Amino acid sequence: MSSIPAKNVRKARSIIALRRTARRDSVVRAELDPVIAELREDLDETMSKTQAAELIGISVPTLDKWVGRRIVPVRKAPSGRPRIPRDTALDLAERIGDLKDRGQKRNLIVGVVDTLQREDATYQREFHERYGPGLAALAEGDLVSAAPPESFGTED
Repeated sequence: MSSIPAKNVRKARSIIALRRTARRDSVVRAELDPVIAELREDLDETMSKTQAAELIGISVPTLDKWVGRRIVPVRKAPSGRPRIPRDTALDLAERIGDLKDRGQKRNLIVGVVDTLQREDATYQREFHERYGPGLAALAEGDLVSAAPPESFGTED
């Protein structure tokens, strides 16, 4: 790894450490937010999958699985290579770091989604806007199966 990406990962880790510290106290948060914003702007808007995986603390194959499942968004670089948005990587690294600190080692993305479902008002609102009508219809029995009927055979 060249020195520039290593510096970016170190800087990103510093941002995460500051964000975690800022959550503890609103006075400290007010002082740290401008520092965090300045450091954040020093990073590119996207990072390589290798950098993102290192920052998040997962393997590149795990990150690829999350990308494939559309859990983690990607942006295409001019070269055509997939890049991970900076803010997504920072948020995931912070949340997964919290889970690891609490002893969780497996199913980290499930833990992140579970935390979002319980604590993040924006996530809850977007989830209900996107899935609420379908879930309500399912609960009321208004959905029909898309599976072919049992009478469907090879002649159909």
